[in-house]
Order: sequence, then C-alpha cells, then structure tokens
Amino acid sequence: MDTLRLYLDQFNLSLQDVEEKDKHTLSQKSVIHYSNDFLKSLSKAINKERSLILLDLLTLEERQTVVKVSNDQEFIDAINDYATYIFIDPLYKEKRKKLVQSVLTEQDLLGFELGSRGGIHIMDSLFYWIMGHFGTDSKEYKVLENKLRRYRMKANDSEGALIYEQEETY
Repeated sequence: MDTLRLYLDQFNLSLQDVEEKDKHTLSQKSVIHYSNDFLKSLSKAINKERSLILLDLLTLEERQTVVKVSNDQEFIDAINDYATYIFIDPLYKEKRKKLVQSVLTEQDLLGFELGSRGGIHIMDSLFYWIMGHFGTDSKEYKVLENKLRRYRMKANDSEGALIYEQEETY
C-alpha cells in the first residue's frame, strides 16, 4: 500500500481518485496481484498504459526486481536467471509477437486447468516435446518458447509487456 501511495503522490492523486471497490484489500496485496480493473482505473486516472504503471510500481516495491529486455540474449539471460518479473520493450515485443502472445494470463490458464481436470499439462508437455523435435523454428526460439511456459502475462499493451514467473502450487 505504501508503494501505491508513493506512486499516486507523484501524480497528485489519492486512492479515492482511483475507483476500487475493495480499497482495504490493496494493503494486503503485492503490486503484481492488483486487479486488472484497478489497473485500468489507475491507467485512466493518470493517462498511462498498464504495462508502464506496473513497471513503475514494481520498481518502487524494492523487494522485487524487474528485468527489462530488448533483444533475444537479454530475454534468454532473464529467463535463465529465473527473473521474477520481465518487462519486454515494445520494439522487441513486436519482433517476437508470436512468442509474447504465447504467454498465458492466469485467467487463460485457469480455464484450461478446470476444463481439462489437469490433463492439459500432459498434452501440453507432449505437444512441446513434439514441436521441439520437429518444428522449423530456430533453436534459440524453441528454447525461449519452452522456458516461457513457467511465466504468465500481466500486461500487454502498446508500451510493452510485463510477464511474471508463475508461483508453483501443489
């Protein structure tokens, strides 16, 4: 919550200026768990894209680091270093549009998991194994695509994309 207050102070706004039904729950959430509705309201209030707002807020939240990537090598390094948050530059995002669009949101993944009763993970692994051996994409692309499976999309707009590492729950 202190992170949000600091951020809103930069724009001379208060929490009341940004619509959120459950204001008291924001204090219990880290930035990455802010609802999409709240982020849309905040985006409208300060006239800034959601990906940039998340980048700013996560940077303010000192305990988390955000890795900015603008080429394949930086992207591979961030994934190999198990970066918690990765901000993808808009120009690089356009270059790797297909790859970035393959990253699912939490809601997309939830639909797959509930609809298939968990069987989707077996089919998903089999599919990626087959594509890895017989696909026509470059080896570097295949490595990126495979490793991106552990990340989820939080924001994807004209100013960039922000992905975060999925928390494992068993």
